[in-house]
Amino acid sequence: GFTPLTNVVVIGATNRIDVLDPALLERFTRHFEFTYPKTREEKLEIIEIHLGRYRQHLERGLTSSDVLRIFERKILSPRKIADAIDDANRLRTKELEACRRLIQAIEHRPERVEEIKKLYQDDLERLFTVLNINPSDSNNPKLIEKLEDIDPDSYPLRLYHFEKALERTYDEALEEAQKMMIETVRIPKPEVGKSCGLIALGERGEVGGIVGVIEVVVNPKGSGKVHVIGSEVGESISASAQDAFIYINSISGWKFKDYDVYIEIVTPAKGMEKQAIGFGAVRAPVSGPSAGLAIGIAMLSAFTEVEVDPAAVMTGAITALGEVWPVGGLDYRGMGKIEAALSDQYAKTLIMPKYNYERLKSFETEKILLERGIRIVPVQTFIEAASITLLNFNRVKEKLGLKASI
Repeated sequence: GFTPLTNVVVIGATNRIDVLDPALLERFTRHFEFTYPKTREEKLEIIEIHLGRYRQHLERGLTSSDVLRIFERKILSPRKIADAIDDANRLRTKELEACRRLIQAIEHRPERVEEIKKLYQDDLERLFTVLNINPSDSNNPKLIEKLEDIDPDSYPLRLYHFEKALERTYDEALEEAQKMMIETVRIPKPEVGKSCGLIALGERGEVGGIVGVIEVVVNPKGSGKVHVIGSEVGESISASAQDAFIYINSISGWKFKDYDVYIEIVTPAKGMEKQAIGFGAVRAPVSGPSAGLAIGIAMLSAFTEVEVDPAAVMTGAITALGEVWPVGGLDYRGMGKIEAALSDQYAKTLIMPKYNYERLKSFETEKILLERGIRIVPVQTFIEAASITLLNFNRVKEKLGLKASI
């Protein structure tokens, strides 16, 4: 990686940014990008701009501050704020259409009423919720009169629509990936050789994120080789695994130097081949140095046979000297790893590099995480992280031959 330096500017140019390794891009700032809003005032300004298009449709008394109170439940980029506002009005429009279709069926084609109810089920459920209507009363003459009175002018955009839009901010593919991980490998039981890392999606975490699982199996009667298996991975993943192996051995008198280590990063990319990105260039589906800390914790757990706390999720690059270095997906360019932690039902502790933690303070990120019962623990060294994540660290120190004071 590149050491963050003060008063140093690195200038580069390319006409094919898509072929650059994401791990390299994480080390640079492209100043033409839109940043995440840092303050409440900035968020309010963005909402004001995008809400202006629907001002005439808003419920009387509904303000931008009301919408902000809803949106503060998640970390949203300017693009996602705009999308959520658009989606809120889209939901309202679909409810109006569902209402019109239902009235037409009731009045002119009664045999199609049940078909329309199934076809517009989600839209009608929201409509009936807004109007405080019991769905079983949909054939009541008074109810029909009430529905007939609904039109775009009498059915405004409500706070309820923004709440529903916020629930839909994750795309379906991401939700399916999260569900798959939860129902298979992401379980709350402490295990040996298994840790949880944060995975940012998109070039810099702007798409979102999920919790991935690192699994490590060791063979004491090996030849000291480290293998990353299961999917095509970038060079930075393999380098991180080697760094972890070197550091753990260096502090233990090389007790594990002859162990063969097998590491699998279990994500929805498992089994995928390298991705072609044009002109013969390819990219591994799993890349970036930020899995280094989670790899090292799972490896140390496997070496010492001490279980890892499944409520601890982590991100951070590590060095051969056991330093924890900053990573991407945690700054204004993309909050994918924070979103991953927020969406994980088991996470209670988020371990991250201290460097990243210091730069998150202006985003109110810690407040949002604490409201979900997740505390941030900033670390500078691998040993700090191990003392938090391994459930019997005293036993780990004994196995490594470390001093009791460490």
